[in-house]
Amino acid sequence: MLIPEMKDTRWIEEKETHELLEYMRYLSDISAYLSLLFRYPSNDVYRSIQEYYEEFKNIADEEYDVGFPVLPEHEEMEVEYVRLFQASLYGVVAPLYSSVYTSEERLVLRDSTLALRDLMHSVGFSLRDDIKEIEDNLYVMLEFVSVMLGKMSEGDADAMPYAFKVIKSYIAPMKDQFCKRLEYGAKLALYSSIALFLSRFVDELVEFCDFFCEDNIG
Repeated sequence: MLIPEMKDTRWIEEKETHELLEYMRYLSDISAYLSLLFRYPSNDVYRSIQEYYEEFKNIADEEYDVGFPVLPEHEEMEVEYVRLFQASLYGVVAPLYSSVYTSEERLVLRDSTLALRDLMHSVGFSLRDDIKEIEDNLYVMLEFVSVMLGKMSEGDADAMPYAFKVIKSYIAPMKDQFCKRLEYGAKLALYSSIALFLSRFVDELVEFCDFFCEDNIG
């Protein structure tokens, strides 16, 4: 099994099951929006961010105690995105790739990335040919988690271990270093807020995973 010793959930009552499925859908939606925020803000991506920004901003404030500023202008976001995640005079501020934080070499496209690619392909998730990206990019992983959580919210228990594997073996291990780099390296307040929100949301995802795992039963 991808995640050993999954907890038997047959004890969950019907009402609680409905609430749990709704919560999975909520986590899926938040993961999808975070995935958007970590993509290059092209015209289409920026419009999508803008469309749901106020709703997300309210959730961040009310549920996570994270304040978000007014959404910056498109050009401001593009410039800051490149500086933070792609290139700058002093190097990339906050690389988006899990292997940079988890491999001994601190490089991209390590064995862990290839294993992640195989895992994603095994459930029919693959990047389009026109997307020149690798699978352990944070936005790709968040999109994958969103898809798996969405399947779980529809009753597909088989998707559960795949979501949990990516959360616990790829996203969570990079979270602290990545969020620290992003928080202190950002010039736009938006990205400092994103760093704080991501940190708290990943902690929530890990708690959600642990709820189903035997090794976390007291």
